[in-house]
Amino acid sequence: MANLPPALRNAQVDGIRCALRLDSGRPGPHAVVVALLHGNEICGLGAIRAVLARRASLLCGRLTLLAANPEGFRARRPDQPQAGRFVEEDMNRLWSPDRLGGGGPDSIEMRRAREIAPLFADADLVLDLHSMATPGPRLLMFHDTRAAREILAALPADAHRIRFGGPLHDGRLLVEQPMLLGDPRRAAFVVECGQHRTAAASAYAARVTLAALAAIGVLAHTDTPATRRRGLDLKATRMLRAGTDAFRFLDPPVALRVFARGTPIAEDGSRVIRAPFARTALLLARARPRRGGEAGLLAELLTD
Repeated sequence: MANLPPALRNAQVDGIRCALRLDSGRPGPHAVVVALLHGNEICGLGAIRAVLARRASLLCGRLTLLAANPEGFRARRPDQPQAGRFVEEDMNRLWSPDRLGGGGPDSIEMRRAREIAPLFADADLVLDLHSMATPGPRLLMFHDTRAAREILAALPADAHRIRFGGPLHDGRLLVEQPMLLGDPRRAAFVVECGQHRTAAASAYAARVTLAALAAIGVLAHTDTPATRRRGLDLKATRMLRAGTDAFRFLDPPVALRVFARGTPIAEDGSRVIRAPFARTALLLARARPRRGGEAGLLAELLTD
């Protein structure tokens, strides 16, 4: 079972624990690499180790390495892959100005979100590294800023690229903070690197992180392995939410299944939900969403 790298475990940035600042001493961008926003998703630690191994090649700017939810990380269990995802509430649904400003219930994750929020205030690039409970395609999810598009061109091409059309998630994701959405010079990515606890997910997290940091000039370039195929391009503009406890998909949800416009996708009580786009993809579907909860993203397939 993975442990926090000692350099990160014992580090602080401005009193924020489990955060490490690497400063080149030269002007340049500020990049923040986030591991463990969900404490059971350890692939980001592979990226942090890869960056630490190359810290001598820091060219300019600053790098902040962060273990976001150490309490969740400590709550992991070898026999339960989902244990430790969070302790009291999902830390990747807490990033609205209202919650950060003191609205809503208190929790371990909420207190930690407020503690680490200052680290993102001047970030030019945020990489939020995740893994998934089941095997599935790798995903690069981002808001479509000029800076994000420039970085995207340097990232591994085999992941599916999903542009968010605006804030879509309940409570807002880390990358949906208004300060990250409204500035074309800033970029924020959620990277789904593969299945929990696999060596391949950790290796991909390292690969995409080193490529992104090289793209903004913070680290020296590394050789990027060639990819055998290019992922799809999609634009997610709608969050599908369950209006009743009877919500059900008409077929078991399959990652990136594509529907023609008007095709029935799900039933929600008496309401039939149909594909809204000429080529509609269902992303990150939840088989049994609760009433009012997120059921999945509906995205328009842009790839020819």
